[in-house]
Amino acid sequence: MIKKIIHNYSEDSLINFGQLSFYLGILCLTSLLPISIIFLLLALSISLFKNRKNFINDKWNLALLIIYILMIISSLNAFSISSILETPNKINITINALRWLILFLSFSSFQIYLKTTQQRIIFARVFAISSVPLLISCALQYWFKIYGPFNFLNGLIIWYNKPLVGIDQGVAGLFSNQNYTGFWLSILWPFSAYFFLKSNKFNFTKISSIFFLIATIFFVFMTTSRSAILGVLVSLPIIFSLKIFIKILFILFFIYLLIILLPIDIFSTNSLIPSKTLKIISSKFIDININNFNNIIRIRIWKNSLNLISRRPILGFGAGIFPILYLTMNEEYMAQHSHNIVLQIAFEYGTPIAILLTTFALLLIYKSWMKIFYNSKKSSFQINLIDKCWYASTFVALISQINDVTYFEGKISIIIWILLAGIKCIIDDSSNKLAR
Repeated sequence: MIKKIIHNYSEDSLINFGQLSFYLGILCLTSLLPISIIFLLLALSISLFKNRKNFINDKWNLALLIIYILMIISSLNAFSISSILETPNKINITINALRWLILFLSFSSFQIYLKTTQQRIIFARVFAISSVPLLISCALQYWFKIYGPFNFLNGLIIWYNKPLVGIDQGVAGLFSNQNYTGFWLSILWPFSAYFFLKSNKFNFTKISSIFFLIATIFFVFMTTSRSAILGVLVSLPIIFSLKIFIKILFILFFIYLLIILLPIDIFSTNSLIPSKTLKIISSKFIDININNFNNIIRIRIWKNSLNLISRRPILGFGAGIFPILYLTMNEEYMAQHSHNIVLQIAFEYGTPIAILLTTFALLLIYKSWMKIFYNSKKSSFQINLIDKCWYASTFVALISQINDVTYFEGKISIIIWILLAGIKCIIDDSSNKLAR
């Protein structure tokens, strides 16, 4: 009896330590990736050890295991393409295969740290705190013209804060690319909306949540990332309602009409928002020539990607080969990837794996939608707010990969699989306690 009590105590202590490591990993994720990885790997290892006997019993884990076996087969086959593969390419294929394995294990392992509503609320808080350095770096870059790069630990950690020069004035902060920053802020904003909505009293907490929400949305637009801006708009009806979404669109349209009809110089150099940024945002949504659709760069990249995929549709070419083969297309624009995650996976690992992974993600999104929203016995105020915001963040994270591939940035791939793990926990959560 005493031995059983000691065993249970040690098991609980181990999980608690894993939970702490998970939260510390999230806390460091935005700005201190190498340190974050250490904590997250520790949390992953503890979870795997705790649930090692039940791993295969979960059909979702089994599906990922099958997909990964197919990825290994595809990767081994890619080594046979000796005409275009050199040692660096073979290393890329190997590293990416290991990376997919760790991310798949993250999905199954991190669920133990997200299975309850309270755990997901704490995650949202830690994730928000983790993103504060990003908001600060954006402000330093955008208004105070404080540029980097800033190196820590002999270059192991880099905050880029690149100068805002050239045609593209989008803010990027500590990330190396403004689209990465746009992605991060677009998945952060549903959680910032959660903290704003859940606080009923007008106190310091409410005021700070308002500032955090405004800063997040403001810098989403200042990245000038189309995917990020559309992500905010798409998630509005999920978090609030379709009626509120329509009202917001009406207000934005009214403001647009005022700008056009009234002599208001929004491009004034004295404005809070620099004129070049406003012009860039406007041009990205207006300068889309439907009549010349086939000559849009993104469409041409997709068409060329499909052409390449058709050469090896079953097993793909392997990771890191895309830019090499794209050179053979004789295009003016040099693409490093296909700008669509489904096409990218199909190119690297074959169409069957792309279909399987897409189906995997779509099933998670569908089943969680049914669990959170589609229940005739639930009224709108009974829907768990944190789960609704979690769904919005995950949905934005996935659809953003259709128009661009930010997935292969380390922080982004990690957070996507953590969000998917949370979605799986929402599906499995049988608790009747609804927390705001």
